[in-house]
Amino acid sequence: MGRKRCKITAKDIAQYSSLGAFIAELIKNVSDSTGSELQEDAATALRSLAQQSHHEHVDAIFAAGAVRPLIALLRTSASANAQASAAGALAALAHEKPEHQAAIVAGGAIAPLVRILSAGGTKAQEEAASALASLTSDSLVEAQRDVMRQGAVHPLVVLLAGGSAATQAYAAQALANMARCTNADAQTVVAKAGAIPPLLRLLSDARAQTPAAGCLAMLVSNNSGVQQQVASAGGIPPLLALLNGRNIEAQVQAAAALSELAKENPDIQAQIVRAGGIGPLLALSGSFRSTAAMALGTAALARLAHQNPSNQDAIARQGGIKALVDNLGSPHGSEDPRVLANAATALMELCRSNHANQAAVANHTEAISLLASLVKSSMHMSVKAECAGALWSLSQDPKIKTMIARAFAIPPLVALLSSTDQRACEQASDDL
Repeated sequence: MGRKRCKITAKDIAQYSSLGAFIAELIKNVSDSTGSELQEDAATALRSLAQQSHHEHVDAIFAAGAVRPLIALLRTSASANAQASAAGALAALAHEKPEHQAAIVAGGAIAPLVRILSAGGTKAQEEAASALASLTSDSLVEAQRDVMRQGAVHPLVVLLAGGSAATQAYAAQALANMARCTNADAQTVVAKAGAIPPLLRLLSDARAQTPAAGCLAMLVSNNSGVQQQVASAGGIPPLLALLNGRNIEAQVQAAAALSELAKENPDIQAQIVRAGGIGPLLALSGSFRSTAAMALGTAALARLAHQNPSNQDAIARQGGIKALVDNLGSPHGSEDPRVLANAATALMELCRSNHANQAAVANHTEAISLLASLVKSSMHMSVKAECAGALWSLSQDPKIKTMIARAFAIPPLVALLSSTDQRACEQASDDL
């Protein structure tokens, strides 16, 4: 294996009796305490091997005991290249592997990774941010808190503004993870550290816009103070611009951010509509490129319509009722039940105390029968519950209530009363 060569090949592995023997030799060399070039090369090789072929070798590397010596290398005064390789190897080992993530956190990796964010070389900072993004995933709430206690927020925000494109993307993801799974205090801490302006700037950078939009969605979730900060900083137009782009994942995250911004916030609901948000969200809700895009576009429309008669009417005028009824019959609902559940929720919000919209839905011959059928036959309780809610909203009109009964919706609604799902019970009870 040549000095500084980054990519491990089958020829390198073939020099050993097995892959396991090759990994064992690399781990032995990483454990070399002299700070030699051999140690740096071994860490680089482990990173390369861990990243290869969709991380297919990470289980073997983990089982061979690589975590402890890699963390030890982070703690030493090893070269910037060695630290970058060690952090990169840990990031690859942690990728979508909860068992590995827990072991890396338990091994004490967080403190040296946070230190590298401020004091490491450019590549080491990128790899450290990548590792922290993996180690703060959904299931590791305590790790998220530990990362915050270790002071990671400020250097991550600094990297948002001045790191490489890859570093900015990883920093945004790490901050999003902390905001998602800790509490409102974490959202406020990240916002006060100055994250919002660089995140908004990154929305126009194709390389980092997806995690930036995702981070904004997490920051504003159920937090009216941060919602207002993002809106006041001019966040709505660039998020809407992403809906018209070609990056479907960025569209999904932008729709999520807009949905969270609009939640229980009439002022921001109005701002999104004034900025022309209904059209792009309707287009996204009918996009067959991604069921997540369909679901989140529809969810955002539901949030815009919630207790907002002006927005209810605006969405209906732009063809929203037909689009939502079409989604109820979409074959994509079998792939992602959120498509159906969110379409029903949006119809409920459009029709709540709005007789014109109630009549418009009833005039679509399939609408009530589709809702009744889904209450009866859907395999997903969330779909049943939201369809029951839509029927409740429609039933405020006595004529439509008769139409619901004729669609044989009453027996499945009665059956929902005995469901263990609280929302389904409540919606069915309101109907009946």
